[in-house]
Amino acid sequence: MRRSAEETAVRMGQLLHSMGDQLIASEQRIARQILELSCDIARQVLRQELAVAEQVVMPVIREALGMLVADAQAAVVRLHPQDLAPLTNTIRAEFPNLAVTLVADATLARGGCLVDCGASRIDARLETRLNDILARLNNHASLPADVA
Repeated sequence: MRRSAEETAVRMGQLLHSMGDQLIASEQRIARQILELSCDIARQVLRQELAVAEQVVMPVIREALGMLVADAQAAVVRLHPQDLAPLTNTIRAEFPNLAVTLVADATLARGGCLVDCGASRIDARLETRLNDILARLNNHASLPADVA
């Protein structure tokens, strides 16, 4: 009777351990699915924002060109044509002492830009910024980086 009880206790312990492992695996799957869903939602929100607000890219340009103002170097800013037209006057007004060449580049997604200054390049394309954010989320969540 005692041996039967001990065997039952061992089996129950194994069952509980197995259930714990399955629970951990389920939690990891759920966390991954939530992260993937969050990333999909973030992509959709960004696309919608860019379709609605042309001024979304200006803070990125300010930051990129702001790094160059101290050196007073010439810069080439590449933007999507639909972003370039409404921002040309704003860029020129905010950076009057910086030699800025503005280039329409249809290969860039709306909301992103590339800034070239001598041998340096600031990659502020939307997909680059989004991938950086997703990589940080993946690292923070300790999940594989293939969610992006």
